[in-house]
Amino acid sequence: LIGNGDDMRRVGRSLLVLAGIVVLSVPLTFVITIALLPVWSSIERRWGIESVGHSGPADWCFWVVFAICIVAICIIMLLVDARGPRRRPAVVPAGGGEETP
Repeated sequence: LIGNGDDMRRVGRSLLVLAGIVVLSVPLTFVITIALLPVWSSIERRWGIESVGHSGPADWCFWVVFAICIVAICIIMLLVDARGPRRRPAVVPAGGGEETP
């Protein structure tokens, strides 16, 4: 029912990676949301959606950027993982690897 140790290690590793993605996304979200303040002001002016208050961008702005950050980081990790492990070139001894009698 529970599975073997390899399955549990894989689940544990996946949970740690997910937690790392969330932790990495929080400060990144804050910086990007603040940097996009002109965009939020433009959205508020153009469509009348309250985006910027007296204390900065609205909560929904942070949540949108947070979701985009998480999706982007996951896509990057999947692309890196899909490349597979890098193979090191074989070490060739001095002299080209050929033996001379």
